[in-house]
Amino acid sequence: MLLATDTGQSVLLLALLPAGLLVGCALLVLALWKGRGERRNVWAARSALLLAGAVACHTLGLLHVVRLESAYHDCTYERYGVHDKYGVPEFTDSADRLFPVGSVCSWEDGVTIELVPRYVNPAVMVFLTGAFGCAVAAAARRGRHGRPVHTERVEDA
Repeated sequence: MLLATDTGQSVLLLALLPAGLLVGCALLVLALWKGRGERRNVWAARSALLLAGAVACHTLGLLHVVRLESAYHDCTYERYGVHDKYGVPEFTDSADRLFPVGSVCSWEDGVTIELVPRYVNPAVMVFLTGAFGCAVAAAARRGRHGRPVHTERVEDA
């Protein structure tokens, strides 16, 4: 059996993994399509590419949140290196978040462990900020009337 039935996680969380992969691939295709042809908009392509990076980082974080066993087993393994350890502080809770992505395990002695790597959420925010900046530049490039603004290039003779 691939997935334990007593993980206590939402089906929505499991559905977000393939959705993240599909959306990321669609954004990559969009970035390649926007960056080609006569009417190309480089800023829109960059925005789509950065948005694909944000989706990829968020999906990577979700991979660390999804459990294949119960929270007790996964958290105990993360802390001690074995799934069942006797004579240690009692596991109390596991809290999962979708945005910002996180999965925190807590024990009664006050120890908490974050299962999602520290770089995931800052990377998502950097990608989203860059995508927003590029989208603003793409909108400004389109001009007031919705048509791309063409600038003439001076050719070297």
